Amino acid sequence: MNSLPLQTRQTLKSLGFSDHECKLLLPLFAHHKLLTKELSQQTMLSFDTVHYTLHALEKKGLVTRTSKSGEDSVEICSNKEFLQWIEKQKKINSDIYDEAGAVLQTFLTTLGESSWKPDVIYFEGVEGVKEIYEDMIREGKDIYTWTDIQKIYENLGEYMEDFIEKRMEKHITSHAIMPMNVMNSSYAKKNQLRNTKFSKDLKINGEIRIYGDKVAVITFHDKKPVGFVFSGPLISSIFKGVFDHAWNACTAFKQLK
Repeated sequence: MNSLPLQTRQTLKSLGFSDHECKLLLPLFAHHKLLTKELSQQTMLSFDTVHYTLHALEKKGLVTRTSKSGEDSVEICSNKEFLQWIEKQKKINSDIYDEAGAVLQTFLTTLGESSWKPDVIYFEGVEGVKEIYEDMIREGKDIYTWTDIQKIYENLGEYMEDFIEKRMEKHITSHAIMPMNVMNSSYAKKNQLRNTKFSKDLKINGEIRIYGDKVAVITFHDKKPVGFVFSGPLISSIFKGVFDHAWNACTAFKQLK
């Protein structure tokens, strides 16, 4: 027999044997013990491939390798031992599937009960922060933010103007609490779908943006921005409540003198 019957081959593969392992098993079962070079010749597999494949079979506990007079030989287990190995795998896999079923059932139950826990995604660098801004456009919801346009411009440059233009095209209104400075005052006067209030005490080297069920926290430390986006209705409602409280306590926009 030059090759395994198709059904036997498919059965072995269903037990986790690779194509190369199946090729080696046929001559080994037929002769019980062979030299490594003989296995290479009979299977037409390279010497290195035979060694690698035998190592895998050895880890399964199915073959034993010995070396004598500079030649490596391989001996396979008995037919009885092989069938016992199959029974052992059956029990192991049954235990694995039983445990997996229990773990996944617990996970799915917990997931349903813990929907309040927010998902968190991390973004790094200028391009990463731009991804957060693009997500705001895709979300299409009004934005409630503690921010500083001057800091954004220092870190993101002309992209800030692109973002504002996209935001306006989507009719997304920005409700911004900002520190007082000349640039923020200048942008507050522009007709850019922006409601602005100023805070004298807002010292912020970054920004917080609430949009839909998401909250973005972005830092601009040393012009190496990083951002975190939290997703979930509970976390967004908490931040929105804090924002509303701060909004009511801030000064409405008026031109700086």
